[in-house]
Amino acid sequence: MKVLIVGHGKSERQAVLGALAQNDSGLEALEANTCKDALALAESRGRPDLVLLDVHAAGSSGMHDLQVFCLRVGTVVAALPAPLDTDHASELGLTHRQSQVLCLLAQGKSNKQICRELNLAEGTIKIHVTGIFKALGVANRTQAALEAARLGISTQRAR
Repeated sequence: MKVLIVGHGKSERQAVLGALAQNDSGLEALEANTCKDALALAESRGRPDLVLLDVHAAGSSGMHDLQVFCLRVGTVVAALPAPLDTDHASELGLTHRQSQVLCLLAQGKSNKQICRELNLAEGTIKIHVTGIFKALGVANRTQAALEAARLGISTQRAR
């Protein structure tokens, strides 16, 4: 599957692509900072199967860019909001620690890697992951990472 992700920071793009790559070993990832660059990339490298577009990306004109991608590139486009600070994750019912776990999970880290980084027991991480799934209404890690990106929850580690 060929995915083009536009905007957000490099780390956010890498986190989403990392989550997608866990379920698709044949993932071809394309990245662009601006909508103009993304269109050029899509036209030069071939039609992507999916475009994840930050409508607040540099050089973006929001909904107009969605229409342009659909018409010129002829592909599925998902609009992503600008990233929010992980403190806003509390609005979804996530604790600060769950926000930290979600950031690391979205970066493609395993429970074992997360527990080492946060200096917590692996069982504690599993409890947090279950809480994250419930809060986001998802069933697995990939869905959680994609939902975090869709909601604009930054994958930068919370402090």
